[in-house]
Amino acid sequence: MGGKITNNTNNIEESSYEVLTIKDLTSGYSEETIVLKDINMKLREGAIYAVIGPNGAGKSTLLKTIYGILKPKKGKIIFKGINIAGLEPWQIRDMGIVYIPQEQTYFPYLTVEENLELCSHLIRKKTKRDVSEVIGEVLDLFVNLKMKRRLKASYLSGGELKMLDIACGIVIDPKLMLIDEPTAGLAPNLVGAVYNMIKQLQEEKKISILLVDQNILQAVKISEYVYIMEGGRVVFEGYTREILDSLYDLMKKVLIGFS
Repeated sequence: MGGKITNNTNNIEESSYEVLTIKDLTSGYSEETIVLKDINMKLREGAIYAVIGPNGAGKSTLLKTIYGILKPKKGKIIFKGINIAGLEPWQIRDMGIVYIPQEQTYFPYLTVEENLELCSHLIRKKTKRDVSEVIGEVLDLFVNLKMKRRLKASYLSGGELKMLDIACGIVIDPKLMLIDEPTAGLAPNLVGAVYNMIKQLQEEKKISILLVDQNILQAVKISEYVYIMEGGRVVFEGYTREILDSLYDLMKKVLIGFS
């Protein structure tokens, strides 16, 4: 890696612009099944951060723990100054965090617009804007969905369905999006379109994004900062400009392990 990437997550520069800080986080599916081990991360507000690593590294477990689906065994998850570790998912959602799981969450027999209207019921209570106005703005971002707003979701392509999942998250007006494997199962020609949309959301809506994906090249390219996980730990981290210099070597290490 040319010595450019540090493996000490405590050395990240403190900043008043942090949207999420994770301190010594340990989590798993039971007392006997611990997956995450002393994770430390910091996310700058309005930026995209990628988490990459081999299968079983704990990437999806990390997102589920942040969102409250899994409860941490120890550690802190600080969102905009508030420790949200142990809160329920609906509480975390109402604070401004949205989780887009790998599994598609759309309703196939509802139209695109009806799916968005259903999601709009989850808009945080402090939001006073008209729901139809919010949906209109979201559809303006997703041109393909806007053209097919009256089609049932079951008629959409794989890439459009993933965009619908993301659009439903945007309707909720998040400050931070947790996106798990956005290109899983998609045809190669659709991968770029999904990533272009994620980058556009970050640039136009100023949403902070924590992204997990096996598509290493695309994930690294659109991110400001990258965390690499293996065995439930952060083993390397660095800014994109540093990682791109050694991307081929990085990809080999992610695929075969760092040991």
